[in-house]
Amino acid sequence: MAASRSPRLRLLHMRDEIESLSKELAGLNFDIYRESYALRRITERAIQIVSEASRALPEDLRARHRDAPWDDIIAIGNPLRHEYHASMTGCCGKPPR
Repeated sequence: MAASRSPRLRLLHMRDEIESLSKELAGLNFDIYRESYALRRITERAIQIVSEASRALPEDLRARHRDAPWDDIIAIGNPLRHEYHASMTGCCGKPPR
């Protein structure tokens, strides 16, 4: 099986992104986050990776873990992929100048 199609590898990617992002944001308040272009981009990319990896998980694996909000995890990547301009404003940051 190709590594890119491995459910285990996808789950590891998800775990790694969540753990890494948690470390980057630990101890920061929202004002610091909002003012940092880099932190907002890191967050958006991590969320996009988690969302994309979850889309590739087999349905039977997701069905065995019904407590995870799979539909929400999958859907959160859509605005980042298709409405990238919207992710640059609103609650997560300042509008571009």
